[in-house]
Amino acid sequence: MPNLYKIEIFDREYRYISMGVMQNPPIQMDYLTLEATTISVNKIQANKGDFAHITDFSGKVIYQGIIQDVYNTNSGVSIKILPLLSLLDVQVQYDKIIFRQKPLEDVIEQIIKETYITNSDKLQNIKGLIVKRLTRTQDTQLDIRSNVHAFWDIITKALTLYGIIIEMELKPQEKQIVVSIAKKEEKIVLEAELENCIHRSFVTTDEYGTLNKVTFVNKDDPKEEKITYYLHPDGKIDTQNTNRIVPVFFSAEYIQGAENFEEEARNRAKEQLLPEKYQQNIELGYLEGDRMIDSENIKIGILADIHYKDKIYQSIMTGYSNNNGVKILIFGCIRLELTKKLILERRKKV
Repeated sequence: MPNLYKIEIFDREYRYISMGVMQNPPIQMDYLTLEATTISVNKIQANKGDFAHITDFSGKVIYQGIIQDVYNTNSGVSIKILPLLSLLDVQVQYDKIIFRQKPLEDVIEQIIKETYITNSDKLQNIKGLIVKRLTRTQDTQLDIRSNVHAFWDIITKALTLYGIIIEMELKPQEKQIVVSIAKKEEKIVLEAELENCIHRSFVTTDEYGTLNKVTFVNKDDPKEEKITYYLHPDGKIDTQNTNRIVPVFFSAEYIQGAENFEEEARNRAKEQLLPEKYQQNIELGYLEGDRMIDSENIKIGILADIHYKDKIYQSIMTGYSNNNGVKILIFGCIRLELTKKLILERRKKV
C-alpha cells in the first residue's frame, strides 16, 4: 500500500512557500558524493535555491535539501534536490596551520563559522546557521598543504580516517539550520544472512598495494637531511626499520620551506600512511516497516558489525536509498559507479 509523504518549500529566509503530497518518493543520500535526488509532485510552487522539507504525515523528517532545479512535466512537477549538506561542498580558505594546532572537529567548526556565520561578506552568511561541536578527537592530523581546498574532501577524510561525521538539520519553524560535528561511538549488529535482508552486496578490498614506506628529503638541504617513515602491522607509524610490512610499497617526496623539517615529515607521514578505515562497499536492503530491523532509524555515521558467511565486517553507514518501499543501507567508503568515483577524485585535486 503506498505511503503518503508531504513536501514543504521554504525560501532562504525560512518563509513558507507551498506544499505538495507524494506517494513513496524515491530518496537517495550518499554522504561521500552528495548527489541530488529527484522527486515528482502533482502541483507545487518551488524555485532554485529554496529549501525542501520532506516528512511523512506523522511529521517524521524523511529528507531535507536545497532545490537545484525544477521541471514541468506532463504529470506535474519534477524537483531535483541536493542534500542540505551540499552547503559545505564548496572551496574554502583558511590558514592551514590550524590543522596542526587543533582537533579536527574544532577545525571544521572554525571553517564553517568563518565561511557562513562571521564572513566579512554579509550576503554570504547564512541566516540562522548554528554549529555544534559535540566531540573533540585528539591527535588528528591531515596533510593539508594549501590554504584553499575542497571542504567536503576534508570532511570525508575526517570520516574515513577518524570516524567524525557532520549532520545538518533544517528547522523551519525556528528559522534555523543546525550543524552537528561529532565522532559517533554507537554501534549496531546486522545479520546479513537473515531472510528479512532482501538485498545484499559485498565488495571489499585488502591493504595489498597500499603505501607502507615513505621517504622525505629536505629540498633546502637534499644531501644532508632525509627521513623515512614506516607503517607497521599494528598500525603504528614511526622511523623504526623493524617488524615491517611486506611486500614494500614505497614513495619519496621533497619538503621545501618548512620551518621544522622533522615535524613536517612526521605530519605528512601520518596522513599518507595512516590506513583509511572502512574500505568496503556493502549494501543491505530491507522492506519498509520491517519489524526485525528499524532501518528508518539507522543513521549515516553509525558503526556496524555486519555478520555474513562466518565473517564480521566492521563498517560505517555512509548512504542509503529508499525506493518502492525498499530501504537500501550503504556501508563503507568505496564507490563503484564511475560518476561517483569521478566526483571523489575531482575533490581531491582542488
